[in-house]
Amino acid sequence: MQPADENSFSTFVLVLGIDKIEFVDFFRQKKILHRSIDLAKIFKRIEFEFTKINLFTFEAVNTKVILDEVLKRRIETEQPNQSMQIETITTTNPFDNDTELDDYRKLFIVPRLEELLSGSRPILQKNIIDGVYDNPQHYLNIHFRLLHEDFIGPLREGIQQYLSGSQRRNYNIHIYENVYSYGSKLNPRSGIVYDLCLDRQRVSRISWANSRRLIYGNLLVLSNDNFQTYTFVTIDSRDQIERTFCISVRKLENINNCNQGQIDLDEIDSSRPLTIIETAIYFEAYRPILNVLQTIPIDQTFPLEPFILKLNNENIPPNYVTSTTTYDFTPLLIEPKSKVKGVFTIDKTELIQVGRFRFRRYIRRILSKKFHIDYPQSDLVPEKYKSVNILDTNQWPTSDELHLNPKQHEALMSALTRKVALIQGPPGTGKTYLGVRIVEMLLHNRSVWCPSSEQSTPILLICQTNHALDQFLELIKNRLNLTEGIIRVGSRCKNKAIEPFFLSNARKCARNNRSIPDRIYHQKQPTLVKKFACDASLKQANYKIEQSRSNILPFSSFINYDIINLRHFPSLYASDEEGFVETGMLNWLGLNDDYANYSEEAHQTETYENKQFTKNVDCIEQNEEEEEEERRRDEIELNDDYFGSPIFNKSETRDSKKMTGEKIVSMNGNEYERHGVTKKPYNYNQVVRLILEHPTTLTDETVQQLPDDIWELTINYRYDLYRYWLLKYQNHYHNSIRNARQEYDKIIRKLAKHYQNEDYYILKDSLIVAMTTTCAAKYHGVLKKLQNKIVIVEEAAAIFEAHIITALTSKCEHLILIGDHIQLRPSPNVYHLGVKYHLDVSLFERFVRNNFPSVRLNIQHRMRPEISHVMKHFYDDLEDHESVLTERPDIRGVENSVFFISHDHMEMNVDDGSSKRNEFEARYIVELAKYFIKQGYRPDQITILVMYVGQRQCIAKLAKPVELLEGVRIMVTDNYQGEENDIILLSLVRSNAEKRIGFLAIHNRICVALSRARCGLFVIGNMNLLAEVEDMWKKIVGSLAERNAIGQGLTLSCHQHPEEKFIADTPKSFEKRPRGGCNKLCMIRLKCGHSCESVCHNDDIEHMKVVCRKRCIDRLPCNHQCMKSCHYSNPTQHYPCRLLVEKTITECGHKIKYRCRETPTVQDCQELTLKHLVCNHVVELPCNTASSVKKLERFSCPISCNDILACGHKCRGTCGQCRSKRLHIPCEEKCTRKLICSHACKASCTANCLPCTRNCETFCVHSKCPKQCSDPCPPCRKPCMYKCKHSRCTRLCSEPCNREPCDKRCDIKLECGHYCIGICGEPCPKQCRICDKSVVQEIFFGRENKPNACFVLLPDCKHLIEVIGLDKWVFDSINNSTDSKKIRFPECPRCKTQIRKFHKQYRNFSEQQIQDIQSEFERIRCVIIFEIFVALLKQQNPKRDLKPNEIDSIETIKKLVRKSSRFTEINKKEFYYEIEKVKHLNNIPGLGINERKAIVTA
Repeated sequence: MQPADENSFSTFVLVLGIDKIEFVDFFRQKKILHRSIDLAKIFKRIEFEFTKINLFTFEAVNTKVILDEVLKRRIETEQPNQSMQIETITTTNPFDNDTELDDYRKLFIVPRLEELLSGSRPILQKNIIDGVYDNPQHYLNIHFRLLHEDFIGPLREGIQQYLSGSQRRNYNIHIYENVYSYGSKLNPRSGIVYDLCLDRQRVSRISWANSRRLIYGNLLVLSNDNFQTYTFVTIDSRDQIERTFCISVRKLENINNCNQGQIDLDEIDSSRPLTIIETAIYFEAYRPILNVLQTIPIDQTFPLEPFILKLNNENIPPNYVTSTTTYDFTPLLIEPKSKVKGVFTIDKTELIQVGRFRFRRYIRRILSKKFHIDYPQSDLVPEKYKSVNILDTNQWPTSDELHLNPKQHEALMSALTRKVALIQGPPGTGKTYLGVRIVEMLLHNRSVWCPSSEQSTPILLICQTNHALDQFLELIKNRLNLTEGIIRVGSRCKNKAIEPFFLSNARKCARNNRSIPDRIYHQKQPTLVKKFACDASLKQANYKIEQSRSNILPFSSFINYDIINLRHFPSLYASDEEGFVETGMLNWLGLNDDYANYSEEAHQTETYENKQFTKNVDCIEQNEEEEEEERRRDEIELNDDYFGSPIFNKSETRDSKKMTGEKIVSMNGNEYERHGVTKKPYNYNQVVRLILEHPTTLTDETVQQLPDDIWELTINYRYDLYRYWLLKYQNHYHNSIRNARQEYDKIIRKLAKHYQNEDYYILKDSLIVAMTTTCAAKYHGVLKKLQNKIVIVEEAAAIFEAHIITALTSKCEHLILIGDHIQLRPSPNVYHLGVKYHLDVSLFERFVRNNFPSVRLNIQHRMRPEISHVMKHFYDDLEDHESVLTERPDIRGVENSVFFISHDHMEMNVDDGSSKRNEFEARYIVELAKYFIKQGYRPDQITILVMYVGQRQCIAKLAKPVELLEGVRIMVTDNYQGEENDIILLSLVRSNAEKRIGFLAIHNRICVALSRARCGLFVIGNMNLLAEVEDMWKKIVGSLAERNAIGQGLTLSCHQHPEEKFIADTPKSFEKRPRGGCNKLCMIRLKCGHSCESVCHNDDIEHMKVVCRKRCIDRLPCNHQCMKSCHYSNPTQHYPCRLLVEKTITECGHKIKYRCRETPTVQDCQELTLKHLVCNHVVELPCNTASSVKKLERFSCPISCNDILACGHKCRGTCGQCRSKRLHIPCEEKCTRKLICSHACKASCTANCLPCTRNCETFCVHSKCPKQCSDPCPPCRKPCMYKCKHSRCTRLCSEPCNREPCDKRCDIKLECGHYCIGICGEPCPKQCRICDKSVVQEIFFGRENKPNACFVLLPDCKHLIEVIGLDKWVFDSINNSTDSKKIRFPECPRCKTQIRKFHKQYRNFSEQQIQDIQSEFERIRCVIIFEIFVALLKQQNPKRDLKPNEIDSIETIKKLVRKSSRFTEINKKEFYYEIEKVKHLNNIPGLGINERKAIVTA
């Protein structure tokens, strides 16, 4: 090995992280020979280690180049005659002898898992970038294998790392464990799909809205036995993942010809956990390309074979161009900014009949349209240029006449006259603009390449990214002012201007216009009929499964399918309750009766087609490709074990079956244990999710071991048994779906072909069909039928060569490639495939490398000269257009418009280690952006670019709370290709002791990052490190140093004070420039002559927005100074003098302080004077009121009224409010009147007394009335307890007693030994005549001191009253003829408390009073009903005469409710009888509802 090689080898070993001596000893021990085959093995192993550590340093790349050269020299030494032999990776491969693998067309796109685990390496060949291919098979074989390995390689490494148990973070795959299958279901677009439920705890914290995991089309590997068996699936939908943690997947059909080791998704036991491996590489971006590469015929005409395979550089025009072909150059000869209009005119139509029977109608179907572009200035174009022989360049207009520069003119010639044209466009040179003009020329001369005698075919426009494609389309649409003719295929467009051109809209239009031939429609009908026939049963089964995943099913659902073990039936029906089968499941699971009953029949009545099936239709997208993930980021994943519990407790009581709140008690040995099936407030949905989310742990065998009485199970095992039944239930419907799956999938695939056939008829009549390369591969069959003659590829240098080939067909005659390989190149996922096998070399770059004729534009219109000077390190011939010299002003507030800030602050890894961030740069960039906005720049004029996703997140977090930065875009450089802005702030991030610069060593990214700015470019990074590691950075730093455009800090300048310069070398430096200028006062003289006294500012240099706050210095005619602020723009518009001076009012003679320029009147006088009012009161009034008659009339006398109102309360109004005591204001006191029930009214004094709402106080010895006071009391039906040893009552408690009161004295002795002073049968008073003499003999009625006096204790107020005196008191109160209160309770003679709780002496009177009160309540209710009836009867329209019997009934009712005597039960029955006779006259409110509602309604 040469010394140079030895040094590089040492460097390689060092960066690889191993000891050199150990490295050499390893190969000595292995006794590896120094033959080329052995060197190949060694170098491939080294290369493999490089791939694993993801090393991108300069030394690593240089070492790889040296190793390749050593191997090449060794091969040439051993086999000089085979120096051009295809390089292969040869290891012990059990598949090497398989002849089928030699044919790339028979390779599996997704290989068998055994291949991935075997450790064997694929057979690969380098992309031939300097030379030609032998034939189409040779070409397709190389590109298929390289692209295939770019997808499979990371998957292989990831699976091997996972199964090896390595603890290193796995960046190639995502692992999901504890996943359970929910079985199959019907999806209207995708056919049969399978639902998988992910581990809730693991994925609940992933931000799925921003995550690229589990996106549509990605590949998954499923296994439930550590990948001894497996199956491959693709993601169909993850729409429900945040709500139910479920995803839908589809089987990957026909992925290989051998099913060995594969498992059937339909046979997966849903109780067994699955492990899922997801590829980090997006599968859907590879599958359609690989499929098409395998299907391209090699024995037929290969698209553009002489050019693509053999690099023929002859100037051959497209087939449609002949020696006599002429073009009209009008589009390029008129003013570029003039308005034009693309116009469609109807060419051919036919009359067709639509509809049937009476709905039959005729419409006119459009068969063809003609297109032309209307140019208002076409008359100014010389006639000779309207018919130019396209191949005779001498006839062409000059570049000035075409409004193009010489290179653009040359590129236009190449694009229109060469079969394969290459246009390279450095940044800002207008390659997209030129592409739009080329499209315009081709469309204007469409008759040349699409004559009416041939099949109509559109221009095919393809790009790698949706963003670039939509940007190009929008420019074409705006230039030609098109409203139709463009069809955008694919659903990932986010450009609102392009939405009207979606293929989905074109389909709707085609259906409405009946533009698709009838035969195409009829061919689809039989297939649709079959599909609808399968739909019915599949929808029903699918709906049943969906319901079982979100609802608790009743017992009957399981009984109907013989799921529940026969031994458990007796315990289910033992309670024998009504409706138990339907509601018992909720009770058994502890969900109680608080929730609505659930039944399967109720669910069946729902329109499940609209609830679930249609919802799935709406959320399904025709997703196409996902751009590869540039920085892989894994979200936080949590692991949580599911809890366990004992299986059952035998002694659990039968009382727990209800589960309505009581605790389940069970015996464990001699101790009792409580299970917490208690009634607690909880969310029903949460409990149901808890039950349904976890799989069952029971099997058929363990279920047999359960007790016969399933009520004995603990709550957790009831959940588990329910899950077991649910599993059987779902399997029943899964089986029914499985039986129809294969047939249904065939129908769906057949329908897809019909739909693509319809798409062909829609696309063929368009002008432009636009799609991404991945979408083009999906539509390859349609493109073959379209036979596109012209294909234009934008961003061609960034597209894999295989992607472009899949978009071409054998009918392609004209290929235009527009791009720049210096800015963008394809990005393989496997690094060494780009370095070693040149997979990162595009077709565009391969043509350029082999000196294929191409044109590079060289006049840039974007960057100011200082920026374009940096670009000359990439493009030595780049020139500036004169416009950038005059139209790119200097950036305000800084010394240099281009400046690189160098620092040495270290970078940091983001949390998951997959990206980088630099906090110093992030804070500096945010402060710099704020500073530029303070200079007057709009947020949309500033873009912050970063090289790493982690840095973007860091800056976005810092900028989010800053309102000033709202609208400033923060972008990763790779996503900003093709865009530009006035000011670019670039953060390079990398700064470390290991001297690794990662992506910053890639020239393409450097070129893109430094070429986005128009006026100002400001870059921050460790420039010393970059210059030390990478030569390109060294050159850039050197040229910047020559121009003083690099330093430790950015020099800030002030427009007003140029001498005040300041170097901002840290983020905090900008705090010293709070308003963007320096710290001095502005002091610029304003137009008014005053000076601006604000702190120096740069955001309004012309002071157009500054408002002068100084006071006007002019003198007014009164000799006072003007009080108005500076009013320079209106010098004569002074404010009237507002200075207050003392003046005398002429009318009243009072003095007042008043404004100088105004004369006061009596109306302004506020001096108080005495005034005699019409009410004879004398009050003090302001002078202006006392002198005005109108004001006096409106003046309200403030003297208090104090009159006594009719209610007895004092009036609280004033004299004026009460109209001089003629009309008092309503009384504001509370009403204290007694209601019928003797309670005091609580309403306002002026309001009607409402029914009493207090609790009823009526009670007996048996119970208390539970109703309100105004409601009828239910009568007590128990026997009367009124008895003594002398007699007793034989009636009910609620009836009047049939025995007289006992007047005998009580003969019971008290505790003191003396006789009771009460009456027989009454409660004994506690007081003793002897012991409590002072209390008992207190004179009230006059007989209290008699020795034979008897007493009773009133229970309402606890007063002791002498019996004879109380009898007379009650008798007088009952028979008082002067008392207006006819129905009332007597009162205590001492405290006036109502006596409701009568002692037995007055029981009959008490009962009678209560009944009288309740009878009045009944009368009131009847009055309300009758008044409502009469009122509604009067409102009838038209009115009718009443019959005699109806009049009699109404009169009878009127007499009943107005009678003065007691309203008896007989009266009540008679009232309702008469009402029933006349209720037909009106729909009487109150008759159909209860009495309480009738009263409330009234």
